Amino acid sequence: MSSAWVWSLLVVGATVLLSIAGTLLVRRLIGVEVLERHNEVAGFIYAVIGVVYAVLLGFAAITVWERYDRAQASVEQEANDLEICIGMRKLSLVTSV
Repeated sequence: MSSAWVWSLLVVGATVLLSIAGTLLVRRLIGVEVLERHNEVAGFIYAVIGVVYAVLLGFAAITVWERYDRAQASVEQEANDLEICIGMRKLSLVTSV
């Protein structure tokens, strides 16, 4: 496996373990009564977090798409320039004979 895959798996695994440890810690330190009182508020907070995540993901997708379009235009321009160079080379070989 490549180094990037190993690091990716380590980061994801560490994040999952950290979230499980945090959940267990909160369950031990804070009583059920307190958690029940804040249950409705937590739902709204998660909804806001979800919306913010969706907006950021949308911006990221738009940025990636724009960079892809720029890269594609650059490749097309390079291909056209190469075609012109090859055409000029063939033309100079034909006219020199």
